[in-house]
Amino acid sequence: MPSMSKTVLLTGAVVSLALSFLAGGSLRAARDMGPVGRQASLEVSGVVASTGQAQTVSETRFFYELMQLLEREYVDPISDERKLAVGSVRGMIGSLLDPHSQFMDAEQAVEHEKSLQGEFGGAGIEVRFDFDEAELKKAQEKGRPADPLLLLPELRVAMVAPGGPGEKAGLKVGDRIERVNGRWLIASAEIKALRDLQKATVEGKGDTPEADRIRSEFQAKARATMSPGRAREVLTSGAGKTVELEWSRGAEKLKGSLVTALTKVPTVQVGADGTVSLRLFKGAADALAKATKDRPITTLDLRQGSIGDSSEVKAVLAQLAPAGTYGVLANDRVGEPRTLTLPEGVSTPRPLRVLVDSSTRGAAEILALALATVPGTTLEGKTAGEPVWLDLVPLPDGSAYTLATGVFQAKGVAR
Repeated sequence: MPSMSKTVLLTGAVVSLALSFLAGGSLRAARDMGPVGRQASLEVSGVVASTGQAQTVSETRFFYELMQLLEREYVDPISDERKLAVGSVRGMIGSLLDPHSQFMDAEQAVEHEKSLQGEFGGAGIEVRFDFDEAELKKAQEKGRPADPLLLLPELRVAMVAPGGPGEKAGLKVGDRIERVNGRWLIASAEIKALRDLQKATVEGKGDTPEADRIRSEFQAKARATMSPGRAREVLTSGAGKTVELEWSRGAEKLKGSLVTALTKVPTVQVGADGTVSLRLFKGAADALAKATKDRPITTLDLRQGSIGDSSEVKAVLAQLAPAGTYGVLANDRVGEPRTLTLPEGVSTPRPLRVLVDSSTRGAAEILALALATVPGTTLEGKTAGEPVWLDLVPLPDGSAYTLATGVFQAKGVAR
């Protein structure tokens, strides 16, 4: 085949694959994660009657106008406004493009509530969406359109419950989940590789056999994909189902199977050496007080903790640290951020070792960073870098969403 003809055909195949994946994969992702990208303001013309000139209005005003229009003009009467409102919340949470702010349907909300009490379904793991940071920043900046293909996140293991199916299968924190039950999770890295292939082919710089191999691999994956949201649901809920997995750890490719089960993780465990392992589930402060009533805590282990319940942070901190202000929950909003302040605490804090690692995030990371400001406390290890304060908001139909309302900034640490 002449080289020019082969170049044209290969380029056409690449474009076709990308378009077909965009039509299928991004729609599945939108269903599970909400729309991507948003604008600072919206054009009202075409939605409400106007004088012929487009009017730029706030998103809040636009939403109100749209609701009014639906009530007045939609072809069928709206019998369940609650359902409409919940759907709107799903879309708005999705549009934030925040890995920690997630909408959950009623079933997922129940599973999440269980996890906050130390009961994990599925593989007994927590996962996170890992977006391309540069593309995510573009999408989050007002007025800049996002490329939905470049916002397909990787799914990574964030916590592995001890004794759970995931641990038995060999999963570790940081592993990237690539295939679930024979269906691939395609992320932005694969899209970029495909585009690089297209560019090199057009410029005549590509290795044709290698290009054919990459194209064939992508084609096979594109025909059997699963959205990150659906994969998360499979891996974090249910019991008694066999799940086939493929994952990567750096350059290493791994595979295995597991049977989903309910894994119960204790809130507090005291080791033979006196080390206190704590997970910030609901009731963590009471459980800690009871377990350590007759013994001082010298080593606090905050590794392998769930994202946790932020509402437990202050009560636990009060058992280990004196009264005072420990930092702020920083955000980009106008006005003064909230502070993490203890009105009461211990009178004389004891020297304390706090053990952390890359699984220490969310509420546990906030606690660790706050404790690190107390004289006599040493922090051993490196946290995940996700000290995000999450609020859980239930909705009338049983669904719910988590909302990141601040990133903890320890006192004396520059922003």
